[in-house]
Amino acid sequence: MYQTPILLLLFNRLETTKQLFISLKEIKPKHLYIFADGPRYSIIEDKTKCEEVRNWVVSNITWDCELKTLFQEKNLGCGKGPATGITWFFSQVEEGLILEDDTIPNVDFYEFAAILLEKYRDCNDIMAINSLNFQEKKRGDGSYYFSMQNGSLCAWATWRRAWLLFDYNLDIYSESLVRKSIKWYGVKKREYKWWLNIYIDFKANAYNDSAWDYQFIFSIWVAKAKSIIPNVNLATNIGFGSDATHTRDFDSVLANKPTSSILPIVHPSSSKICREADLYYHDFYYNKFVEQISLFKKIKRKIKSAFRKSF
Repeated sequence: MYQTPILLLLFNRLETTKQLFISLKEIKPKHLYIFADGPRYSIIEDKTKCEEVRNWVVSNITWDCELKTLFQEKNLGCGKGPATGITWFFSQVEEGLILEDDTIPNVDFYEFAAILLEKYRDCNDIMAINSLNFQEKKRGDGSYYFSMQNGSLCAWATWRRAWLLFDYNLDIYSESLVRKSIKWYGVKKREYKWWLNIYIDFKANAYNDSAWDYQFIFSIWVAKAKSIIPNVNLATNIGFGSDATHTRDFDSVLANKPTSSILPIVHPSSSKICREADLYYHDFYYNKFVEQISLFKKIKRKIKSAFRKSF
């Protein structure tokens, strides 16, 4: 039986939740916390879907389990929802795993996370343990390497001490502090501009309460900390599709990526951040969004120009 506490972040997707439960039944977590966001007011079928997910999950916990739930009556959204759930989780536990409803962790991830949560429990400069890996080659001489990126997607783990630094509204992080914090990592100009624009857009509410992971990344950087990335991929995102909020592209390189075994774990000889890996990840992942945003802006300008010429 798996002893490390696990938090499930659920909403209205029954089929992906069922697939996640296959891996949970394999390890039979002793301490299970479930946060489920409420139905959206404008989507009539949400109420039924949310109830189906909650009822199915609770009725399918067939092992000896200490279960705690926080079910929302109203929808908080994909920013405040997860943030609320994670904050509730760490009000009761010192460390644990967070699993989203569209992920299937490799069974090795559970042991990987548990071992590293214990090993780095008192290392304040390490703030997250991740599952995803999109690198083309191994980094360093261990089973994992250190990164300035959090990549807190799908399945990850952290400690209460790290989450206590989380500030949803970024009220305690001024622009000058964020600028200094990003530069501290020795980033390239394109990385610096990208992340500074993220901060500025967030403060202008450009994301309309749809993000929480950006805020956690900034808390890591202000603390001059880092996270752990496995040298193999340990989770598959099965949530890409038309019913997703952010991940609608079925053909995305991030979708349905296969996983590999990571055990037994070999600890790296160096705890330095691998800048080569971080730069690769930035260009591989974030630059795609830059290209999409640029295309959207060009189309928007053309539409405005055509509209003005018609009058």
